Amino acid sequence: MSSTPFRLGLCLPVRPGRGEVDFEHPRRWGCLRGELHAQITAAIEALPNVSVVPVDFRDAVIRDGAVWVDGVDVAEAIDGLFWYCEIDRAPGSFHRDVLHTLARRRPVSPDPTRWGDAVDKFRAHALLRGAGVPVPACVLVDPHAPFDALEPILEGWGAAMLKPRWGAWGHGVMLVEHAAQLRDLLGFVRSRAPDDLRGVLLERYHDNDPERWVSVTVVGGQVVYGYKKRAGKRVDLGNGRTKVFDPAQRGGDVDLAVWTDEHRRIALSAAAALDCPILGFDMIETAEGPLVVDENTSPGNYARLYDEAGTSAADAFATAVGAFIERAKTMP
Repeated sequence: MSSTPFRLGLCLPVRPGRGEVDFEHPRRWGCLRGELHAQITAAIEALPNVSVVPVDFRDAVIRDGAVWVDGVDVAEAIDGLFWYCEIDRAPGSFHRDVLHTLARRRPVSPDPTRWGDAVDKFRAHALLRGAGVPVPACVLVDPHAPFDALEPILEGWGAAMLKPRWGAWGHGVMLVEHAAQLRDLLGFVRSRAPDDLRGVLLERYHDNDPERWVSVTVVGGQVVYGYKKRAGKRVDLGNGRTKVFDPAQRGGDVDLAVWTDEHRRIALSAAAALDCPILGFDMIETAEGPLVVDENTSPGNYARLYDEAGTSAADAFATAVGAFIERAKTMP
């Protein structure tokens, strides 16, 4: 065994609180609030034979195929990068280009290609469906294509949810109950953003009890807990239908949920299909059982819920990072 420490590049910034630096700039956030951040960082730094090298790749420049931060070629300074923070999720964004560029020279976790599939609601649904995980029927449509093909689909479903493909805290998620409504909505969108549409995602709506909504968080291949949103984080869609909505994009207002072995099985199968170290899966209860309606690459991590569930965020994250390091050591 080599005695040389593994140089772990770590991008794990803290999530700021109200009034703190970068609170008004969500793309600069970390995903972990202060208490959990301190526990998890300490656990990672305590991993045996590991030297942590802080790297915020969001401050990088790409020069001649190399990622540079503060005048340092990152690939020369680390043996692998583990990151968990908010980035610009859009395809072709600078943040994603940085990760892909670095991944050509050093192992990166989450892998940017797999993370990109997980953050894309259409691709994530397709991967889960292929793995036998229950997800709603969905359709991706070219907004510039003739509308005729969508009308019978929507009529057969009865209602659909129109969703942003890369997630937005419930923003832009819209209930569509009539074909004419969708026709005119797509026409409006085309008129306002004719050159910036990459497919419109429609997902079949299933009536469900909001009190049985469960979001299961999986870290390092283990379910750490399931939680639900309080009423304050739900809004009415009409006819008794609701959606989760966070207008300030701040999270919170959660409690532990009642979840079953079936929720656990589905969440672990879904996490294996997407192959990312930190994931969350929102499930509704239908007559056929739990149904995954959303996949999250930055799921809820709350210190209180870890305590109430009797699980350890520090252990779970350290396990995820340790597994990445072991894999990275075997890679050329």
